[in-house]
Amino acid sequence: ATISIPDGFTLNGDGNTITAVDPAGGHFLGAVVLNAGSVAHVRRLTVEANGLTNACDSGADRLCGIMFEGASGSITKTTVANTNRGASGCQEGNAIEIRNAPFNGSHPDTQTVEIAHNSLSGWQKTGIVANGDVDVWIHHNMVGASATQANLAANSIQVGFGGTGVVEHNLINGN
Repeated sequence: ATISIPDGFTLNGDGNTITAVDPAGGHFLGAVVLNAGSVAHVRRLTVEANGLTNACDSGADRLCGIMFEGASGSITKTTVANTNRGASGCQEGNAIEIRNAPFNGSHPDTQTVEIAHNSLSGWQKTGIVANGDVDVWIHHNMVGASATQANLAANSIQVGFGGTGVVEHNLINGN
């Protein structure tokens, strides 16, 4: 199940790992780690998925390593690995996803997020995605190649649908 970060809290992994696996009789749905309020922080954590079923999901059920939905905060010194469903063309499997409606550039309630000093590998659709009413500072990350590059149009870093930000000093491989 998804691990929720209470409003205003920091999930400090202190070097520990959270691993997503399919539950008995089903498959893993949604984000491995998700904010539960308007401010959240993640640091020094490893988030990974292991052998997930190849089943495409949409909306809130889309696979994601760390998701901030309508929240400001930071994701730093974290590793996200293998957020994928195997050899799949599913439009999900983002390592880090920051999103905040609306997605039209009108910016009524901009959320600000720093994403820094992270290592992302084995993701499916996007390494880091920031969409909607967000302002992100994405710096000093290592973004490896998509695990399923041959099956879909993958993106290492995407800032779109009204999102703004600065992307600098990242090492991007394969996309």
